[in-house]
Amino acid sequence: MATVAAIAMAMTVYGCVGSALASDAPVKLPIPTQQADRFRCDAHACTMPSQGQYPYVVIGLYQATASAEQSEQLFKDMRVQRRWASLPDDPAAFYAALQPVSIALPNGKALALLMAQEEFAVAKPQAGDLVRYSAHFGTHELPPDDPKARAYWSVDGCVAVICRAQDKACFGRYVQGVFRRPDGMAISPQTFKPLSNGTVIDVESLLPKHTSKASL
Repeated sequence: MATVAAIAMAMTVYGCVGSALASDAPVKLPIPTQQADRFRCDAHACTMPSQGQYPYVVIGLYQATASAEQSEQLFKDMRVQRRWASLPDDPAAFYAALQPVSIALPNGKALALLMAQEEFAVAKPQAGDLVRYSAHFGTHELPPDDPKARAYWSVDGCVAVICRAQDKACFGRYVQGVFRRPDGMAISPQTFKPLSNGTVIDVESLLPKHTSKASL
């Protein structure tokens, strides 16, 4: 399984590996918000996909970690809207399995996303770190066999630390934003369409490949 550690440079990356995504259900995706660190999902604004994982690569600044109370309220809000129906009906179990986090983008807004609690404990992301979020990917790591673990796996992704906040020299190697996984093209997190003259990254190393005018 390829990981962020495959970056061809002298730097340390703290993170996790990807695995196969196995859901063809349509997903209503969130757009960045100024209040992503509140981890709210109500009738007016939802900070999480309606089901499944956020399917794009996100590179940005780690902003916030949801508390147990915020996480459990997020779960209740989602269930009121009849979302995440495949997950066990227990807000405390949701928080025990998954950690909501938010990642700030260059425009000052942020996305709230989910990662596994065990991966959060390993990565230990801190405010100001440059991080990468990705949905599970790859073909040689299968989802969990246990139905409950698989349900949680189906909605979370992987957050890896690329640069610690104090390592400013590291930051300049990367372009922040939202990118398509198949080709690394930068896209608008509002419209999900390619950006004109958007940067293309290598989705394994995360380094920019070139700047290319997108064909819409």
